[in-house]
Amino acid sequence: MRLLFVAQEVGETPSGVFTILKELCKNWTAKDQIFLLANKSYRTEEEIKRKFTDIQKCKVLLLPYRIPFEVSLEINRLFKSIYLKYFLKILLWFMRLVYAPIVIIILAIWLKSKRIDGILSHNGGWPGGELNRWIIIAGRLARIKNNYLIIHNIPALRKRWYQVPWSFVRDRIVSLSCKKIITVSKSCKLSLETNSHFNKDLVVIYNGIETKVTSSPSKILHENSALLQKNNTLKIGFVGELSKRKGIHILLKAMALVNRKCEVIIAGSGDEEYKKELLALSKKCKHKVYFLDYVKNVSLVYPHLDIVVLPSLNFESFGMTIIEAMKYKKPVICSDFGGMKEVLEHNITGLVVLANNVFLLKKAIELLINNEEMRIGMGLAGRQRLESNFNSTRMVEHYEELFF
Repeated sequence: MRLLFVAQEVGETPSGVFTILKELCKNWTAKDQIFLLANKSYRTEEEIKRKFTDIQKCKVLLLPYRIPFEVSLEINRLFKSIYLKYFLKILLWFMRLVYAPIVIIILAIWLKSKRIDGILSHNGGWPGGELNRWIIIAGRLARIKNNYLIIHNIPALRKRWYQVPWSFVRDRIVSLSCKKIITVSKSCKLSLETNSHFNKDLVVIYNGIETKVTSSPSKILHENSALLQKNNTLKIGFVGELSKRKGIHILLKAMALVNRKCEVIIAGSGDEEYKKELLALSKKCKHKVYFLDYVKNVSLVYPHLDIVVLPSLNFESFGMTIIEAMKYKKPVICSDFGGMKEVLEHNITGLVVLANNVFLLKKAIELLINNEEMRIGMGLAGRQRLESNFNSTRMVEHYEELFF
């Protein structure tokens, strides 16, 4: 079969969706030709190609033209006047009404020319990426029966009354165009059922990663590599996007209340304004706080951490950081938002605390800091849970079953 995997990326670095796509491509057991289609974003083009160069069965294709959402981001970046921004966005909205049908028809013709037999459109959230929606509708026009939409994150809520009719039409068109809609956790499924207009039952397929640890580096390949040298100081770490929804400011506020000497490691890139806020908070913290920026290979970070914290406040349907930490036998503290509490077992593989609560997060961190036996036990239990429930082999089997 000739399969098409689709994803849209708009951030500074490829998201967790691309981690899942790589696992799917790398571990796909059937002898299929896989095409990976992504938008031509100048921010992520080289990184996307780098991630998939070693997978022979996968050919990376990039959309040759910019999508409206990318143009909208450029408007925000280039123009300071709020009135001009609104005018240009309204103009862009009308352009999209004409642009979308043309692109959908072009994509349908392209799918026919490539003789595509099946589509897995991996959408970051809902409504998420335009390319993800367009390819699903194009797949229906091209009469591709195995046409699947995968939604990786909790949907954005409809905020204004006039958005509801359009949301209803959009959701029903996409729902009618695909064979099944899949999501990554029961929490995300419930949120989609509540906040969307799909007329299909949703299927849950949990994410998975490769469980084999390929290396155990002595230091990270980074300009601040000295900070991750082995020492007796416990290291509390966050790995992921620097975004307010990730709650990293809650972690720093909690660490400011922790008395035992620690080091805080924050690995990731993202919103520059938010990073300034985090830097300001780090100066008030009694512990050393190190910012590693974006690390291409997270396997260079996790071995050096003693506790991994994911204090997300919103849009966290699964929590890839949790299973990555499990891979390296690290105990995890996460908030009770979204699908994270499905992945982590409270008091077994880590601790679940109330979201946006500095004091409770501080108590959880201190509990693990002061109990080495608990940290080790939770790390081992997490590793077992990863192997049983969130390994890439299990995930790939579920996706392959869709085509047979």
